[in-house]
Amino acid sequence: MNKRNALTILLSLSLLMSGCTSTTSTSAVNKDTKTQVNAHMNSNEKESILEEDKELGELIEDSKDQLSYEDYTKVKDLYEELIKADSKEDFEKGDEIHEEISKLLEDVGINMNDDEGEILGKYDVKNGKINFPKDVDPSHKQLWDKAVKTYANTHLNKITSFCVTTDGKDGITGATGPIDDENTIFELSLDPEDSLDSKGNLVGREFDHTLVHELFHIITLSNDQMKDSIDETSATLTVDEGTTKESSYLNTFHQKFWKGIYEECLSIEKLKEESPEEADELGMEFYEKYSDQFVTDYAATNSVEDIAESFTYFVLDPKPQDDSIKNKKILFFYNYPELVKLRNTLRTNLELN
Repeated sequence: MNKRNALTILLSLSLLMSGCTSTTSTSAVNKDTKTQVNAHMNSNEKESILEEDKELGELIEDSKDQLSYEDYTKVKDLYEELIKADSKEDFEKGDEIHEEISKLLEDVGINMNDDEGEILGKYDVKNGKINFPKDVDPSHKQLWDKAVKTYANTHLNKITSFCVTTDGKDGITGATGPIDDENTIFELSLDPEDSLDSKGNLVGREFDHTLVHELFHIITLSNDQMKDSIDETSATLTVDEGTTKESSYLNTFHQKFWKGIYEECLSIEKLKEESPEEADELGMEFYEKYSDQFVTDYAATNSVEDIAESFTYFVLDPKPQDDSIKNKKILFFYNYPELVKLRNTLRTNLELN
């Protein structure tokens, strides 16, 4: 998320405070509320957006040699539209244009958000295969080959884009998310800095963990688990990617394990853009308070990460014997025959059986 999006979302959250329920994500913004954003935005927030516009213009000029003439012309035209929209204080339109510019630049390997890392390579995937260029970095193919082997006979067909990116050692190892509005196709991102050791070998259990975790994000956020559109009034869980169906894995898991602690977590989520250090500190306190309920500290982030982490332990580890809450989360998946079958497939692919 870029800074200008954060400003509009944070302001929207302040307007939505009384309307937040235990089934609404902090990133979900009511459409009616968004129309009030410009009127409530203070002068400092407007100045911050205009300053970011200036920085973007400088980035575009600095990146001119990396762009084709066609792409450079398109970006410049969009940038002029952005300046016009923001000068008229139509910041919602500005957000849309800003996202379009960001997508175009990222497609050619130019990352607008330095804190999110560097894109090392981006590849189209068709039927689980990538036509790598001859001069491709061998590690990129190594990561993809492992993903293909792991996801064989599962949900590989849903991945249509593969991105190799890095934010340095001990950062974000992997990520995934839908790249269409219908949540039918996804991009998988992996970081070689955290996936390979000093000798260039895959890091074993840790990398297996990442691949399984990201796969379950694909499963839980796919269109068959989500409603056709975001529904702010739904009693089911709403997240960035949409509103879950009542019987979906994620909503069922959320209602079973998060109802008593969600509001507390939600208050921490609201702080992340405004005061990330304070949010991190409160997040760790939240985990320590409920450590008996989570398989890892990262699982305490929210129910989306919790279900992905719990599923990963379901796949990689033997069936737990005691009935602690965190183990009940692992046992949750044994109630679904299709997930037990998937577990067996993944364990075979990972050579764990």
